[in-house]
Amino acid sequence: MCRGKSPQSVVQSIGYWIDRSICRWTQRCLPLSTVERNIRNIKLPSATVRVRYASSSSFKLKSKITTVMFTDPPVTVEAYDHLCEYCKDSGLDVIVAEIPGFGFSKPETADFDFTFDVMTRVICELMDEIRASAYVLALPCVSGQVAPRVAMERSNIGDLAGIVTMQSAALPLQQAWARRLDPYNILHTPVLGQLFLWMLSSITKKNWVSYACRDRSVRDNIYCCVTNARGGGAFSLASALQSLAKTTSQPKHNIRSLSIWGNADRSHRKTPDSHVLEMLPSSKTIRWDGVGHFPELERPKEFVHVLADFVSSLNFQDKRNL
Repeated sequence: MCRGKSPQSVVQSIGYWIDRSICRWTQRCLPLSTVERNIRNIKLPSATVRVRYASSSSFKLKSKITTVMFTDPPVTVEAYDHLCEYCKDSGLDVIVAEIPGFGFSKPETADFDFTFDVMTRVICELMDEIRASAYVLALPCVSGQVAPRVAMERSNIGDLAGIVTMQSAALPLQQAWARRLDPYNILHTPVLGQLFLWMLSSITKKNWVSYACRDRSVRDNIYCCVTNARGGGAFSLASALQSLAKTTSQPKHNIRSLSIWGNADRSHRKTPDSHVLEMLPSSKTIRWDGVGHFPELERPKEFVHVLADFVSSLNFQDKRNL
């Protein structure tokens, strides 16, 4: 299996294998999906994705454009109660999903290496499985890097109407952000980073949320949800940061986009919000004072209002029927 690989590649492969194994083990501790929260698992070729249908009491989609929003780890779908209530009132179809490798979504293939290419593949598989007429993707922080990649991948299909990012920046700034969060290079070191988080996952999650979230009630809600959801599941942050560090290309796409930025996010104090334009040149930025790293959770009512306005402004034409 290791023939022809460099020692560095072998060590990196072992690191990814550790996190994939933790994800599989975590699935055995999967919290029960409650009817009230409309949570289910969707089995895809590349991953099993845990989703929450935010807008209705069934798994049926009613509107023309469906928003697929990914959680910002270590947050799980249980923490989106308030946002889901506002989605129901707005008439939006919103599906909240956990990123594979985090929470209770898990990789299904041996080549799952936590790269943006693999994440793009998972999102496209999820869109194919949901079979909505059109989509808006809402992507937080590092996962925002996937936005232009998915836009390019779906351009021939024509079902992606727009992108919303939260606390996302261009690749060099996102890599610099990750390095600031890991000053001793522990998480960026293959195997060491995976084992470190395996042993100290709970305290790392709590410290990160305390540092990044400015709203105490939201922090308490996230803690409560993570604790009640059997520790919040997997947290493959080391693998994600290692793959981020190896990424060299910054795709760009002119798809209609909206960037929502919390000005009080301490982790992004050195990140200019305007740099999202380097990957999404058509993006309009909305800045909220007093909001930290989780604008969709810290200001759920305002977030849903802005999302509804953005969705209604999209002049979408379904190319699949042309």
